[in-house]
Amino acid sequence: MKKVRFKRLDPNVVVLLKQVFLGFLAIGGVSLLLVGIWHGTRAEALTISSVLVSGGETISHVEIEERVKTELEGEFAGFIPHAFSWFYPKKDIITSLKEVDRIHNISIDRVDGKKLKVTFDEYVPHALWCNQVDDKNCSFIDSKGYSFSKAP
Repeated sequence: MKKVRFKRLDPNVVVLLKQVFLGFLAIGGVSLLLVGIWHGTRAEALTISSVLVSGGETISHVEIEERVKTELEGEFAGFIPHAFSWFYPKKDIITSLKEVDRIHNISIDRVDGKKLKVTFDEYVPHALWCNQVDDKNCSFIDSKGYSFSKAP
């Protein structure tokens, strides 16, 4: 019976095989991490699904809710959704809401992982400011003299 002898591998081949194995291990680990983040940020318990609006008297709460929901659409870098409750775009929502006439003092808070609470105040007209008596371009001003909206 012949004795089987194993041939020793060249040390350069051993190093190459180790590097290939570590490369596959690193790529697999990063891939698993990215898949975990992708699925984790879309978990129902961590996704904002409702918006509670309070404040104001004449500004439509439905309009405010729609503006907030519009800002919650889309993704950061095509990967993490805007509706993910830990990283929602608070500054973008506030900027969008400030475009509404008569709105100020906006506050946005997370109630829990699924609800976002938006509160705001509304400028109340104290007087009407016109440059001339028969001028059609008049503005509403509040009690402090701040012009916040054009008069219809």
